[in-house]
Amino acid sequence: MPVLIRSGVPEFGTIITVRKRPAVMKERKHTIVYLGKGASTDELMCQLEAAGLFVCQVGAAGKLSRALQDTRPGSLIVDLVGQEDSLACLENVRNVLDARDPSLQVIVLSDRADQEVRLRAVQSGSDVFLSTPVNPWLLMQYLDPVSGRRGADYRVLVIADNPELLADAVTHLQHTGMTVKRLNSPARALLSMINFSPDLLLIEHPLSECRGDDIGRMIHQLTDYEDMPIIYIGPKADKHSIKPQDTAPYDIVPLAVEAEALVSRIGRLVQASRNRRSRIQYIQRCDQTSGLLNRDGFLALLEQGVATGDTAALVLCELENPQHHNPDLVPQQLNELIAMVANQLDSLITSSVIDARIGDYIFAFLITGKSGEQVRTLGQMLSYAVKSRIYTLGQHSITVGCTVGIAVTHKPLDDGLPLFSLAVKACEEARQAGTSRVSVRLLDSAPESGESQPDKALVELLRDALVNNQFRLVYQPIASLRATAVDKYEVLLRLNDGGVMASPSRFVPVAERCGLM
Repeated sequence: MPVLIRSGVPEFGTIITVRKRPAVMKERKHTIVYLGKGASTDELMCQLEAAGLFVCQVGAAGKLSRALQDTRPGSLIVDLVGQEDSLACLENVRNVLDARDPSLQVIVLSDRADQEVRLRAVQSGSDVFLSTPVNPWLLMQYLDPVSGRRGADYRVLVIADNPELLADAVTHLQHTGMTVKRLNSPARALLSMINFSPDLLLIEHPLSECRGDDIGRMIHQLTDYEDMPIIYIGPKADKHSIKPQDTAPYDIVPLAVEAEALVSRIGRLVQASRNRRSRIQYIQRCDQTSGLLNRDGFLALLEQGVATGDTAALVLCELENPQHHNPDLVPQQLNELIAMVANQLDSLITSSVIDARIGDYIFAFLITGKSGEQVRTLGQMLSYAVKSRIYTLGQHSITVGCTVGIAVTHKPLDDGLPLFSLAVKACEEARQAGTSRVSVRLLDSAPESGESQPDKALVELLRDALVNNQFRLVYQPIASLRATAVDKYEVLLRLNDGGVMASPSRFVPVAERCGLM
């Protein structure tokens, strides 16, 4: 398979053949290792060659674009080890890949694993991020996302008005296990996409009624389909005649392409599209300061349930606000503190299933396999470890208190939100008891007598209101008897219940019982 490997050793054009058989190598794909330096890169290249890959080296970022055009690789390995400036290296790669074939797989290898370099890697277009030293066999599993997927259950929507043009291609796609639907006119393309939910569009270019790329641009302008991969195919399908949307994933295939090559391109485009969606979801659920899950991502996982084994515990660690004693700390220093505490807590909790930062100074950990007493001991250790450490932030040397609230359950839960709600209450108890205290509460898993019908209706209303933003804030002015100007307000929460604003006294107790607080 074509793999692109970057390295600073030989210049591009120096071909390292495998078994000295150039005739065979022309049929193989290439790997380009870009800007790799040192013994680790040489060792990795030897391992790739031993695995049967044809390796092509690029010695400078300026030659990467030429290498991509000449070799048409399947993968690009960006090796940051030994680079003087990893972020600048990723920026150079990003500039080169702006006009790349979207089916190209990008793998980043780095001796740094912090959040900044990971985000830069995602922005540069990486599909896989691996920390060094790299297990070569793990790397090989990523190098060909299509291998072993010839019968993958991809759904392909074909738009072509020439019955004979893509008949052989459609038949071959179906034989590989793909589900194919064919349209003879683009007029029903949008409706078919909604009903068929394809993974990829295969569009004839040109169509008798319009240009194929006009259909593609129209589809990519729709929010739900802006990342839909498209392949344009036909006798006039070339990069000069087709002008797709620059930021959307697409490929251009001549009519004479072999069926197996078409299957490979479909697989790569679909996998690249899925990888991009996964990266977007990761960024949306990740706290960029600590590198842990954010509140939304953490609660979304809890909603899927908690498998206990023997026991499960949800641990909340709430830090004392460092600005209370150090008001001149700047936001950058506060972020550094959060990152240091996150790394410290994460290193102490080796058995956590989920770890997250759910508030400015609140961390959450879901732990399994520990008894209630073991969890209490762990909570005391976490609290002591944080408050006893001196954190250096610029010219400041500070200490922070850490309050811990723990909720424990002995049975699996279909919904973990009640466990979270109990942990919040335990944390409040610990905070009221004093700085750096620990409180543990056991979730009562005994079956309840059952909710009344009004409560069930209200629970559904609350869930719907959380999703559809049906809560409203109202403001009650607080006026001083000695002044005419209103300078304070009480902010009150109301629930929109069919046009009637329900007061908290009606829905807050139900929310507390159901873990929706």
